[in-house]
Amino acid sequence: MNIAAQSSGTFNFFNSTSVDFTITVPPTTDLQINTNAGTITVNGISGKMSLISNARTIDATQAALTGNSTCRSYSER
Repeated sequence: MNIAAQSSGTFNFFNSTSVDFTITVPPTTDLQINTNAGTITVNGISGKMSLISNARTIDATQAALTGNSTCRSYSER
């Protein structure tokens, strides 16, 4: 597994910073990802997945969800 983080912006009372995480895992991996403020992107992974986004979208490309996988997005449209 490889994890990289990149931030943008500066944090103060009137402006918030954003952080993007890039996590690289083997192609066959079970995932459990929850976010309250960001988009989930999964590419080229096969396995049991629980993907929950409370504020944005979920993008899955070339992904195979197996078993009792869950994919939920509660974003406003």
